[in-house]
Amino acid sequence: MSHGCGSQGCESRDGTVGIQGKELKAIFEPNSIAVIGASPNPDKIGHQILRNILGGGYAGRIYPIHPKAGEVCGTRPMPLSWMCRSRLILP
Repeated sequence: MSHGCGSQGCESRDGTVGIQGKELKAIFEPNSIAVIGASPNPDKIGHQILRNILGGGYAGRIYPIHPKAGEVCGTRPMPLSWMCRSRLILP
């Protein structure tokens, strides 16, 4: 039994095939990102993550999520309930 990676994906010891290129692209090159906990406080990790995504040149849609903030890093955050009503596609 093969344990290597080939054109069909990575085969594990039990013979199942792992994640392939298409699925990996959705993880590493998403069309959009939701940053849950995008805080207006620059000391909070949610603020730092959003700032890094914005500053890193990410070209997709960014959805900052915060229940009460009016603005975070120049964006308008949405409440978590917005995510529950939106159509999310997970890989």
